[in-house]
Amino acid sequence: MAIPLDVASTFAPRSVKYRTQGWHSIASGQRGHELNQQPEVAHLAKIIFETFHSKLTLPGKPPSPLHPTLEAALTRDATILARYLVRRETSEYRRLLDLASIVDLVAGSVGKLPRSPAYEDMLVGKGCDPVLARALAHLAIRIGKRVNELAGRRSDIVKAIRYFSKPMRPGKTAFKKAAYLLEASQQFSALEAIFPDIDLENEFFELLYGMVEGDHIDFNRLREIAVASAPNQVIRRGRKPSAASVAHEFLLHHIQHGYTWRIDNEDFSDAVTVATRTEFDDPDFSPRAARRRVRAMQKAPERF
Repeated sequence: MAIPLDVASTFAPRSVKYRTQGWHSIASGQRGHELNQQPEVAHLAKIIFETFHSKLTLPGKPPSPLHPTLEAALTRDATILARYLVRRETSEYRRLLDLASIVDLVAGSVGKLPRSPAYEDMLVGKGCDPVLARALAHLAIRIGKRVNELAGRRSDIVKAIRYFSKPMRPGKTAFKKAAYLLEASQQFSALEAIFPDIDLENEFFELLYGMVEGDHIDFNRLREIAVASAPNQVIRRGRKPSAASVAHEFLLHHIQHGYTWRIDNEDFSDAVTVATRTEFDDPDFSPRAARRRVRAMQKAPERF
């Protein structure tokens, strides 16, 4: 199975890939071997996470907490990449060499991304390296679009997962919900935030895959995983944030910036708001909602 080398699910173009196995193709003997490798995977995943976190840090500033969406996606991608490297190489030295090559590949790919209409220049003006500015600009835009798209489907996704948390029997309804979740898992990386960890996520989708394929699966185990993910199965009410608002929120969180209100013309004049209006072609965009969400994250990060 080819998994896009899509660091933080946004950092690199879809065309860059590395090879690894899907959860439905790992033999039982290999599963036992991988269980023994978990400490090595965890150690390497931490190194990978910290490596890319440092690459996304503004010059002259210590690494700050990542936006929750980016942190969840980067944590997941780091674990997937760590498993790939641990399976491929027995030597930690060789794994780190391969990681350095992958980091260079991602950095080179970022340089080939198209310029953003406004975010990139704004970030360079704030002292960002041009490559970092381009990466952050594309992260903001893509996270904004991804979160906005997921918001429209999150209710259906959560309801489908909740269906499997109740006693059930295999049938057309279970099959349809399993197929729906498998399709959603291919399109929305934000699904990882619903499960407590990647191992439970993999096991859950492996069971769903077996159901769709007509295999005999452990429905009790499927139910246990669905129940374990219940605390994260939140259906947020109210108006869904626009892609522009989420992108703006990401940048405010990342560069620790507020907004400026000018009394003379009764409008916002700060560089980030001006850039968002240009980037999304929305001259009436207001940063207030994005700023409220950032403040809420800072006060109660566990809620996000």
